[in-house]
Amino acid sequence: MNWNDFTAIRVRIEYADLAKMNRIRGWARRNNAIVQASRYTKNAYEGWVKVPSPQNEGRTVQDAKIAELKILLAS
Repeated sequence: MNWNDFTAIRVRIEYADLAKMNRIRGWARRNNAIVQASRYTKNAYEGWVKVPSPQNEGRTVQDAKIAELKILLAS
């Protein structure tokens, strides 16, 4: 483990269809986040997104990323 694991925040994915999961995965690639999701029916996913906070970025940057992710999850 490294220090970034302690400062990372997990955001829960309650329900996402395939199109929303593709948008979440694209967002995660752009923001160096980790997506852990499982499919529980044919077109339904649940899981979490781990948003890291590197030491060269501040907490406000991480909070802005989380707010952007929550808007994506709500749509």
